[in-house]
Amino acid sequence: MHNAGFKVKVEEHQKFFVFEHQPGCLEWRVLGEACAELAKLASLVDGKIKRGMGDKKAAQEAMRMQVRAAIEEDKAQREVMFQPVSAAVGAQPLPASPRSRMRAAQAAYGQQHQGGMGQQQLPDDGDEDA
Repeated sequence: MHNAGFKVKVEEHQKFFVFEHQPGCLEWRVLGEACAELAKLASLVDGKIKRGMGDKKAAQEAMRMQVRAAIEEDKAQREVMFQPVSAAVGAQPLPASPRSRMRAAQAAYGQQHQGGMGQQQLPDDGDEDA
């Protein structure tokens, strides 16, 4: 900034660059040409940024469309795999436990033989399965 003709000025603890040359001198012409070149460069950079953003936005949108298509395809596959069974399945009771089967057999045997000797009684553990 100093080489371009600016000088440092401090006001109220703020630093400023001040251009203190007379209009029409060489420094003003250099400053004018530099401003014109900087304006061209700024418009060129803005154009490149906008083009780059457009390409990025297009790529992002394409990626979104691919993801959406994959999600829809997966959803369709899951619907086919997990279609509900057309016939209703009736509820069935659980099979009896071995202890319950043994008690039932003992009761049937005991009724047939009316309390014959040698019957083995199982202790009651409070588990009523049948």
